[in-house]
Amino acid sequence: MGLLDGKVAIITGAGGGLGRSHALAMAAQGAKVIVNDVGGARDGVGSSAAAADRVVSEIRAAGGTAAPNYDSVASREGAARIVRAALDAFGRLDCLVNNAGILRDKTLLKMEEEMWDAVIAVHLKGTFLVSQAAAAHFKERAESGSPGGRIVNTTSVAGLLGNFGQSNYAAAKAGIYALTRVHSLELAKFGVTVNAIAPIAKTRMTDDIESVSEEMKPEHVSPMAVFLASDLAADVTGRIFGVHGTKVFEYTMKLSPGVELDRAWTPQEIAERLGEISAAAPVPAANLSAAPAATAGGLPGETIERLFSALPGAVRADKVGDWDSALHFEIAGAENWTIRVSGGKAAVAKGLEGKPTCVVKTDAETLAGMIEGRVKGEHAFMQGKISATNVSDLTKFGKVFDFKKVVAAGAPAAAASPGEAPAEPEASPAERVALLFTALPTAVRAEKAADWEAVVHFEIAGAENFSIHASKGPVRVAKGLEGSPTCVVKTDAETLAGMIEGKVKGEDAFMRGKISATNMADLMKFGKVFDFKKLTERTPAQAGAPAAGGVKRLELLLSKLPEAYLAERADGWSGPIVIAASGGEPCWSVVLSGGACTVAKGATEPAGALVTGDAGTLVEILEGKLDGERAFLDGKVQTTRISAWMQFRRLFDFARLRELADEPPEQKLNRAKIGTVVRAPAVFARPDEIAAYARATNDPNPRYIDERSPGGIVAPPVFPVRLVAGIFEKVFFDPDLGADMARLVHGEEDIVIHRLLRPWDLISPRGSIAGIEDKSSGQILWVEQKLYSAGELAIEMRTGLFIRAKRKDKKEKKEEAPPRPEPVFRARMAVTEDQPWRYADASGDHNPIHVDPPFAKSVGFPNVILQGLCTMAFAGKAVVDEALGGDPTRLARLAVRFAKPVLPGDQLETCGWAEPDKGGRRVWSFETANQKGEKVLVNGIAEAR
Repeated sequence: MGLLDGKVAIITGAGGGLGRSHALAMAAQGAKVIVNDVGGARDGVGSSAAAADRVVSEIRAAGGTAAPNYDSVASREGAARIVRAALDAFGRLDCLVNNAGILRDKTLLKMEEEMWDAVIAVHLKGTFLVSQAAAAHFKERAESGSPGGRIVNTTSVAGLLGNFGQSNYAAAKAGIYALTRVHSLELAKFGVTVNAIAPIAKTRMTDDIESVSEEMKPEHVSPMAVFLASDLAADVTGRIFGVHGTKVFEYTMKLSPGVELDRAWTPQEIAERLGEISAAAPVPAANLSAAPAATAGGLPGETIERLFSALPGAVRADKVGDWDSALHFEIAGAENWTIRVSGGKAAVAKGLEGKPTCVVKTDAETLAGMIEGRVKGEHAFMQGKISATNVSDLTKFGKVFDFKKVVAAGAPAAAASPGEAPAEPEASPAERVALLFTALPTAVRAEKAADWEAVVHFEIAGAENFSIHASKGPVRVAKGLEGSPTCVVKTDAETLAGMIEGKVKGEDAFMRGKISATNMADLMKFGKVFDFKKLTERTPAQAGAPAAGGVKRLELLLSKLPEAYLAERADGWSGPIVIAASGGEPCWSVVLSGGACTVAKGATEPAGALVTGDAGTLVEILEGKLDGERAFLDGKVQTTRISAWMQFRRLFDFARLRELADEPPEQKLNRAKIGTVVRAPAVFARPDEIAAYARATNDPNPRYIDERSPGGIVAPPVFPVRLVAGIFEKVFFDPDLGADMARLVHGEEDIVIHRLLRPWDLISPRGSIAGIEDKSSGQILWVEQKLYSAGELAIEMRTGLFIRAKRKDKKEKKEEAPPRPEPVFRARMAVTEDQPWRYADASGDHNPIHVDPPFAKSVGFPNVILQGLCTMAFAGKAVVDEALGGDPTRLARLAVRFAKPVLPGDQLETCGWAEPDKGGRRVWSFETANQKGEKVLVNGIAEAR
């Protein structure tokens, strides 16, 4: 059985050289071949049937099937006849290899126009014309229910990198690179792949080039052509592969990070900063020691070999359990590898051995980066740089191996500079975790621990496990998993150490799945009971020493005094008290008057009392750890008026003051990010995804799922939200924005539809941070998105994301809405029990509050909640069905505000009211309520053409 059995291939320029080699190789793999060649000289002059006939005879003599064709690729008529030859001879066409070419080399000043035109006509125009003729056949076949087809183009290093004396040839080959990229996008909807080969081999075309060795044979290139023509490459498209003898690689275009200003550049500034503009992205300094490829100058394949060879010695025995699997790693840019895990041990082998339980596909740079910690696995997944047929096996792979040990074992030794002392090794995450847990009992906030009784198990990948035993005050820490837990926390050493040290945001780690807990209440209590700031300031040797206060701590405590003021105890007493650190500077004035307390920097004259002391002592008094009277008697503080100082001590709740000072500052969004433009990769509106979205939102409208519908299929109005996930990923995880994911909810959505999307539209998403709005209960982040298709604006969306404040101000009393007249339409929708999961799969929104019941309950919901956009899609269905006669193409705008969560099993009703026309459009307002009459969508607006 051959790779190309039953397939028909056309190879242009197949009378000799590479084309002949491709034709023989494909015929040997079972393909029926059209051998095209005009039979001219290297410069394109003359014609003869001999070249094509000779190759056809070779194929037939070897038992294959072939037919000749002598037409020129450089004319539309010739291109059409080439494709027709395959259909007439063999009844079908499966693969086209554009290989025909000629040479007429001259430098720029000597090249004649006719020489330019002739080379461009054969290479670039010929590739275009024959591809167009083949694509017409592939389209016709796809429309009859048989999609598929392969186009393999031939480019050159001359076009990709340039070559002296070949401006016509190089321009043509560069154009073929561009055609490959564009045609791969345009033909994907018909299941057609388009790729290119940039070969170097000794042929008639390269016979006089000494740098091309006789050992670089056409036969070395043809396996790549066969691969790209076969079903093995069904998912490979738009890619350019170099084949230089026995070396195979891929050409990719890389951009430097560049430099961006908030205004236009001047030419002088560009000149001054050109080096910075053009510089490649640096390897982060922190990762240099963990990047063998970078430090040793090794190739990605060499790095992969070192890392995989080190895997068996880095198995975490406590994690492997009864895992029994075989993983195949298909790695672009390196050899493939097999990992076999059984009986608690791992073995690795080059190549793909045995039957796999999981096939992982990625590239060498991505995989090495993930193992070395330079590439985040979730980002690689989101960007399509890694895939797996069994995600549970891939997840287990990430837990079973200690990758830091792998990197250390797989890194080549680096020679130290003469006379250079070895650098002090940084504490490993495991060491940091051990130190932090050892010191935990010294950092207990007694007032917070008084009601906490729990046993918390910490299962920590990359470090020893720990248990915390809390017993209404005392807290004990033990190595290992002791006792019956009330909560099990699972995470990794780097994440946990980073969270305790304040380097990692807990909410971000949670949203990214880097930490989980079986009891959220215990995990949240853990975060409150311990003073992590104090913990990280101390070493175990210092654990018994009192914490140093410092002027900054004193200033923070004084700034919080008004919130801890007990006005009812003032008894009409008022007067400024000046509190000064030793030496009189800095100092602060605390003014008590009219039942209020204010604090200001500097001294107030005249002072009711002056209190001085060292900053550490004053901090301990304000934190309630040291009695102010005792401090005065011991001479640690001095005051000009002892009665005022004694009264001052009674007027504040010092325990509350410390609690206020220890609260993390309210995180605010960074307004400097307003106007930031965000781009996401172009993406197809796939027909299967359109239909899946309609089904997931309980909408069987034929316009979404039935190709026989008049006018064809269109995407549901809310479907575009699926295509902007890349924009929101960049916005949410931008550390400079400061968005707290744990407090973020979807507030509003407004979709303006210039035209509904259609299957295989190539969509270019663009987004921007449009504004940040302060509310009494938090902030609203406004994100605008625009979806372009074929250069035209198709969809505009404005999304309001509400970031709840940690402490909400008192709610203003809402005015009762006036009663509304009888609605002009009503529509009911039942939320199925599996609706959140179905919508998650169709939309890509797998936020754990929608698909993980324990997590949803841990953050206060009775169950998983339905995605707000799914509820919006329900309302959109009601509008289309009830107001627009089932025609979604009439809808021009759909906007809502999300008012209340929706649960599986809820019964929803959408009511609509006619409003005055606006700009020649029909307008309806609507709202959606649940079975209790509670409104879940409000301020709904729909506009129709």
